[in-house]
Amino acid sequence: MWQSEDAGRTWHALWRDHETLNIGSLAIDPKNPAVIYCGTGEANLSVDSYAGVGIYRTDDGGETWKLLASSDETGVPTRIGVIAIDPFDSKHLRIGGVGANESNARPKDFGGMFASHDGGATWRRESFVSRNNYWCHAIVFHPTKRRVLFAAFTEQGAKSGIWHDAQKTRNAFSAARLKIEAKLHDQPDDGVLLAMLGLIDAGLSRKQEAIAEGLRAVELRPISNDAVDGAAVIGNLAMIYAWVGDVDSAMERLVFLAKTPGGPDYGQLKLDPAWDAVRRDPRFAKMLDELQPASNRR
Repeated sequence: MWQSEDAGRTWHALWRDHETLNIGSLAIDPKNPAVIYCGTGEANLSVDSYAGVGIYRTDDGGETWKLLASSDETGVPTRIGVIAIDPFDSKHLRIGGVGANESNARPKDFGGMFASHDGGATWRRESFVSRNNYWCHAIVFHPTKRRVLFAAFTEQGAKSGIWHDAQKTRNAFSAARLKIEAKLHDQPDDGVLLAMLGLIDAGLSRKQEAIAEGLRAVELRPISNDAVDGAAVIGNLAMIYAWVGDVDSAMERLVFLAKTPGGPDYGQLKLDPAWDAVRRDPRFAKMLDELQPASNRR
């Protein structure tokens, strides 16, 4: 493993005396770039490739590393080709790897997708593709939609290919919607709850309902009456517009909030993947620059 601090012009080694020198994957925590995960082993089964020992983690940008999950102790693959970190929950990790054989693996050499919900302390092998051995080659979390991920698998027969768990996501949104609707039945004029319902509907691609709910929420909880919750409700409306593809309306609210006490701060806007839908807009970049703390400026 090597690191460059000048955009690739020069490099220095970070990995010299560890138990294995074979690296299959790296992943940087989107919420804390000092935290990096390293999957060991070459994620192929050619005769001149080598297995690894599990997953390492650093909390200081690569200066020091510790073995987070040993393959022998946790059962994670010895050849890890991908690590993915949930942009909404840094403790939710997914890894993918290959085993000794597509269908008849040795007991300690299973491939597939493995999941951890406690930052890598414990792992569970996913069996929705197959209870036998299979390979997982790629995993990508959706940057703006919670609980949506894509993965590529190799398995015997027609199960090989790219998978998407959209139905699970819709089920989660639908379940949340029922809970919010039940609360709104008892509190029909609660703008904060209505704004949350609007976000859920945006996640369910119910564009017209989401916008209507967001606008009504702003009417029910005006910022002139409640500087804190009022600003949060406008922020939710901006996010609703971003999620349904109305960038102009989203930016109009965000630019207003950026000048308002209680609005989203620099860190929220810069790091929260929920704003990725508007991140490429030049107005967003300008707003971020204006909000940037003086200590961050060179």
